[in-house]
Amino acid sequence: EPNPYETLPKVSMYTFEMKNKERFADESKSFNFREFFRVDEKGELVYKQEVRNFLDNITNPDSSNNYPFSTKAYRKELRHTLWLMPGVKEANAFENVLKEHPIFGKEYRIVNVVRGSTSDDGIADDADIEKVRSAITKDPSQTKTITLTVRKLTTGVNIPEWTAVLFLSNTNSAMNYLQAAFRAQTPFSHEKLKKKKNCYVFDFAPDRALTVMA
Repeated sequence: EPNPYETLPKVSMYTFEMKNKERFADESKSFNFREFFRVDEKGELVYKQEVRNFLDNITNPDSSNNYPFSTKAYRKELRHTLWLMPGVKEANAFENVLKEHPIFGKEYRIVNVVRGSTSDDGIADDADIEKVRSAITKDPSQTKTITLTVRKLTTGVNIPEWTAVLFLSNTNSAMNYLQAAFRAQTPFSHEKLKKKKNCYVFDFAPDRALTVMA
């Protein structure tokens, strides 16, 4: 029998334990991203150095943990990705830190679809999609993008070039989690990038991720 899912890329899920988990844990003892990305009255990250350390860690080529952006080969496969943030203020402050980072700031275009919003009700319009499409350009093999969101573009929207979703938010809803996770599974084929055979979910709160999946 023909397999109706044959054209879909294989989804691989990786979970990583964050350092200093106890310091940022919530009542359920899961890592609390809202606290980790807490913003002060100036709109800057309270734990900016810790967030910078996190970005350094996931791009560290000496890492024995195979962090997603730790090698050029990984970054080539993860050209276009969607990152879920805990809130709009947090996404805005994080965008600034990403742009200052020696790898993410130089290699990637950062697309923050919640910039200018006061809250994210999850409803994306054509302008949000156009922001992402414009950054990817007509030749996705020549660009790299990171799309920051809270809820926008996590349901009912397909950006075929995305190959991974990173969870940096306190997502407890199984439906919302899976809807977002499968944004990366859209079939995609390109003359230079070839057929997308693999896509990824990266979660930095393993206990919550496994609870949601269960």
